[in-house]
Amino acid sequence: MGAFPPSTVPGTGRRPAHRTDPNPPDKEVVDIADMVKDPVCGMMIRPEDAAATEVHEGRTFSFCSKACHDTFVRDPHRYGHPAEEHGGHGEHGHH
Repeated sequence: MGAFPPSTVPGTGRRPAHRTDPNPPDKEVVDIADMVKDPVCGMMIRPEDAAATEVHEGRTFSFCSKACHDTFVRDPHRYGHPAEEHGGHGEHGHH
């Protein structure tokens, strides 16, 4: 066997994170209820970690990156109004 017990990471004294470990020692546990969806790419993010935010028609949107924010600003109606909110027409060529 090696110089370190197999249950710890050398130099840290902590056990390694495994896929089956529900709470890896180096990861913060985040409640999905505290997360919001980037309307452009669909990524779930914590509002406090957002790269940018934008208010559109009284609703605040959070973005994972400046690129997603810039895409939203170019066409906020496309991303700020999911298809199910307005009859599912999804096509915005009429603007």
